[in-house]
Amino acid sequence: MQGGLHFHPDNKNLVYPLGSTLIIRNMLDPNQTHFLRGHNGPITCVAVSKTGRYIATGQSTHMGFKADIIVWDYAKKRLMHRFTLHKVRVMCLNFSSDETYLASVGGQDDNNITIWEVESGKAIAGNSCTNLGHCCAFYNNDNTKLIVGGKYLLRVWEIDYNLRKLHAVDCALGQVKRVTTCLMVDEND
Repeated sequence: MQGGLHFHPDNKNLVYPLGSTLIIRNMLDPNQTHFLRGHNGPITCVAVSKTGRYIATGQSTHMGFKADIIVWDYAKKRLMHRFTLHKVRVMCLNFSSDETYLASVGGQDDNNITIWEVESGKAIAGNSCTNLGHCCAFYNNDNTKLIVGGKYLLRVWEIDYNLRKLHAVDCALGQVKRVTTCLMVDEND
């Protein structure tokens, strides 16, 4: 899994999946390792919010079943929300820079993008993503914009929270055929 190892913003802990368990390992004292269990399938993606207050994990499951997303409360080391919407696999997760929203992209059996409100645990907006999305990233200074990259895809989504809709603009890549597997947005967007 690409992007599975995170150095927590507290500068003390590593966050990574091991099968269906999320590990939070203290680098200074390995005896202070936490094992967060809640998934019933392998974890496929991990996202840590900017301040580290939240951690989100997505999983894969068997064909015909829905895959869970879990939002963890980092301070309490407990499950905060469980979202069950995407079919078979969650490809990527990303928090908005203000930690208000979480974006999730489903795998090839789902091809949907969903925006969740972190505090309430409610789905705010969603849309079909015609090509398989491998990665996503919110803008740093604007939580109404999200980039999704994938198979021959680089698309900017604008989120209208009032109308609960997503509007897409494809990036013109010309004859360039790329499979985007990771994204990083410049701090100035």
